Amino acid sequence: MFQCRFKEENIAHIHVSSRVPFHGQSPGEILMKHLTAAPDVNVLPEPFRSLILRLLAKDPAERYAAAAAMLA
Repeated sequence: MFQCRFKEENIAHIHVSSRVPFHGQSPGEILMKHLTAAPDVNVLPEPFRSLILRLLAKDPAERYAAAAAMLA
């Protein structure tokens, strides 16, 4: 069964880019961006850009089902 690992995906973005994926003026604004906005991946080189976008997809069905699928 697929488990949501959104926190780990955010950490992956931070490690690759040295930046948080969502910025805002307040915690509420950042929370809303987590729920509704695509992360800023412009600072990331490929293949990390497409990898992080898929890891942070809003729809869990669009994310990798398992770590093995991500490595394939």
